[in-house]
Amino acid sequence: FLWVLRDFALELVDEKGKSVTAKQYMENALREENPNMISLNEYNKGIIEEMNKKNEIRKIIKLFFKERDCYTLIRPIHDEKKLKIIDQIPQEQLRPEFLSQMNSLVEKIFDNIRPKNINGSYMNGITTQEQRLDYLVEAFKTDSGAYRNLDIPDSIEGKKRVLRSLMNIRMPGKMDAAVLKVQDEYLRSRAEEKGIVTLSDIPTVKEAFGGAKRFADKLSLWQGDITRLAVDAIVNAANSQMLGCFIPMHTCIDNTIHTFAGVQLREECNRQMEQLRAEYGRDYEQPTAVPMLTDAYNLPAKKVIHIVGPIVQYDLTEKLETDLSDCYKNTLDMCLENGLKSVAFCCISTGVFRFPNKRAAEIAVAGVDRWLAEHSGGMERIIFNIFKDEDRKYYEELIH
Repeated sequence: FLWVLRDFALELVDEKGKSVTAKQYMENALREENPNMISLNEYNKGIIEEMNKKNEIRKIIKLFFKERDCYTLIRPIHDEKKLKIIDQIPQEQLRPEFLSQMNSLVEKIFDNIRPKNINGSYMNGITTQEQRLDYLVEAFKTDSGAYRNLDIPDSIEGKKRVLRSLMNIRMPGKMDAAVLKVQDEYLRSRAEEKGIVTLSDIPTVKEAFGGAKRFADKLSLWQGDITRLAVDAIVNAANSQMLGCFIPMHTCIDNTIHTFAGVQLREECNRQMEQLRAEYGRDYEQPTAVPMLTDAYNLPAKKVIHIVGPIVQYDLTEKLETDLSDCYKNTLDMCLENGLKSVAFCCISTGVFRFPNKRAAEIAVAGVDRWLAEHSGGMERIIFNIFKDEDRKYYEELIH
């Protein structure tokens, strides 16, 4: 039973969701098998023959459970010393009949402590968004190390800001599977709360504006949060490190996409960049207009295409315009190569990259038009996703 707990490192709950100690839980499970059982102590007598071994087990159990409920799911066990000490009990020290009894109960125990699928994944009593939020804030605090003792505000919005900030600053790396399960449930529920937008919700240019513009039945203009779109791919305006935005609560699209996709997205980006650095050298950075394809994880979209747009430092040059046009061409080429039939473009290079908004819109529309002329059946829908009213005005003028 200790090994089962060690794998999950979670608090146990009974069928009513009430917390129980591991001893209580085990005793209840054994009593179901043996109604005449007096107490768990009767079973303990047969675990190990030698008294010193019995005392060793008692010490381990005392350390692990601290004579109270085991650590709650809000605070998963991260102390490796407490976990490793359980692994020091060799199975050959346990009597065969005891192992046989425990093996017969293992499935019942697992059924009661593993995540359950009841209208979604529920994990040991965590069934609401507020519970998930509380759990994730504590988990990411612990994971951060430096912010382990961070004071958490009482308000829901305050907790959301803390969680997003902790996710934003987290370096790429593996995260505990239990935390990821709750994170995924939380982010998918957040997506539903914001409202998922499908292709059928977005009119084509032909439907919205009429007219006879070429490819009007394949183009759309949509204003809003790109992380709401349930399309084959959304385009992320990335930086050359390709790891997302590390600035807490920053409003850039790179930050937003990584936040609502989950920490797995940064981990995948890092894996791909590590492979490229192994090939091209440790100083490798993603070149302008070279797209990278990843899963979208908890976003409604299937994939994310990350691309580095040109940065306007001084004057706008022909080379910068060509680079921006290549961003659209190369992204659409990647869609074609990977069977992605619908894509939503953000306004690449505008904002902090300082590409003039009007000229960026002109290049985007012209570039997509040229690509469709060469690959008429390559895409079913191309969406120009805009956020600012200024950009909407420019695109409407161009696609009418």
